[in-house]
Amino acid sequence: MVAAEELGLPVEAVKVTIGDTSLELIAPDSGGSVTAMSISPAVRAAAADAKAQLLQRVAPALKAKPEELVMEDGKIFVRAKPTRFLTWKQATTRLGTSPVSGYGERLPNVEPYGRIPLWGAQFAEVEVDTETGQVRVLRIVAVHEAGRALNPAMFEGQVNGGVIMGVGYALLERRTMDLAEGRVINPNLEDYKMVGSFELPEIETIIVEPITPMNNIGGKGLGEPPTVPTAAAIANAVAHALGLRIYELPLSPDRVLHALEAQKEV
Repeated sequence: MVAAEELGLPVEAVKVTIGDTSLELIAPDSGGSVTAMSISPAVRAAAADAKAQLLQRVAPALKAKPEELVMEDGKIFVRAKPTRFLTWKQATTRLGTSPVSGYGERLPNVEPYGRIPLWGAQFAEVEVDTETGQVRVLRIVAVHEAGRALNPAMFEGQVNGGVIMGVGYALLERRTMDLAEGRVINPNLEDYKMVGSFELPEIETIIVEPITPMNNIGGKGLGEPPTVPTAAAIANAVAHALGLRIYELPLSPDRVLHALEAQKEV
């Protein structure tokens, strides 16, 4: 998407070839909310380099200087005279046997921004059955900022996935250890419960989009932020509903009932 936007092409016109690790290509791990923010600025820089070379090559055919040309909608045209243009195919045909190869790298963030933290806020609405101890999450509102949302649909999908993980962490997922042997005794999906469709709440994603001029795409990462606050928001909502706080996760029925019984005894 970044390359297509820089080159004025539809997304489907850009083909991505994954690097071959047998060639000893070096890259950081894909994690820690840094993948898109590591790759995309380098991709844009490489696309801009390729664009500059192509404009230099086709400028004489359009009787213009390279800086007077615009790439948009699969065409290269003169800014002052849009009717004077070449299609992308016509332009690249003029390259003959000399291809254009763009180079780009991920440069440090623009000063004085450095590494800007992400921010967000999440809100949970829950129901608690005080007879069974069952907690049901009805709705999560997730408000997140990550600079420019490169793909709003993927942004929302990332938030949905993070919230779902957080719901599982809050309500179901409990690792049981044999402390004497230091061994997990429920290492399977029968005894270690994962969230399913019946436990999923309504999820509303709100994208806050100030463009952050820390890099050439104006964006930041979005990995952990939707996951991290979910369990805390649910626990706070349960505390508000019950008038007491439970300090262990998951908020399983036995823990809820135990807390309610302890409150009665007080």
